Amino acid sequence: MFDVARRDWHDGALARLGLSRAQLPPVQEANVPLGPLDATLARQLGLPESLQVFPALGDHQASFVGTIADPTQEVLVNVGTGAQVAVYTDHLNFAPPVELRPYPLRGNLLSNVGLTGGWSYQVLERFFSQVGTDVLGLAESESLYPVLNRLAAEVPAGAGGLRCEPTFQGTRLDPSVRGRIEGLSPQNFTPGHLARALLEGMARVLGEGLQLVRQQAGGFVPRRAVCAGNGLRENPLLAQLVEQEFGLPLHLPTACEEAAVGAALVAGVGAGVFKTLSGARVPGGS
Repeated sequence: MFDVARRDWHDGALARLGLSRAQLPPVQEANVPLGPLDATLARQLGLPESLQVFPALGDHQASFVGTIADPTQEVLVNVGTGAQVAVYTDHLNFAPPVELRPYPLRGNLLSNVGLTGGWSYQVLERFFSQVGTDVLGLAESESLYPVLNRLAAEVPAGAGGLRCEPTFQGTRLDPSVRGRIEGLSPQNFTPGHLARALLEGMARVLGEGLQLVRQQAGGFVPRRAVCAGNGLRENPLLAQLVEQEFGLPLHLPTACEEAAVGAALVAGVGAGVFKTLSGARVPGGS
């Protein structure tokens, strides 16, 4: 329904679906003001009613804006509940599973989304938590991630021959795909080996995602990767594994809420705080 070239609704597609523009919200660039803040909200937030409100943008695009300093040389790897690998492009060509997502003001993102992220690691964490409660009769722990991270870091690379495909809930192309754990032996059937193998599997899938995006990016050669999301921020081992898989230095921005920062920067361009989006930066940011 969306015409990525015109950055507007696709009239032909709407006609074939029996829809009209009146049934859809207008498409507007993210730096164009919509109007002043609602008076009631202004009082609740303690903000002036004259404050301009700008259109929303996708959280993925906002994270890219809030982390990437040079789109011509950097790739974004975002690991939260899910995961994405994305690069900027001026082109319109793409092929699944890579998606083309409009970038604020101009251009697009080539994004490999739905990769294995923090949810996959959560599957293992919940398993061990359930072992504690159901088998050992222990009180439910708040979080076992620090323990799993420590145990995984103590296991040598390769996890003793244990290999994990962490696609526990399928892929965007094939939701029926399921994860696998292979190469089990009495020596590597331990919590640390399982955690290490899963993290190595996550990093491997992200590395494959980067290669697929680069193939469609017309010779794009990144100089470094910039990370977003707590999946990398709070797990140094996963960050190290991703850096090795990418073959690139991995940069961690100082701003933790990357999407909120990116949305603010785009609004800053609309409000005249910054002249251009490429010049919009947060002090101490990426």
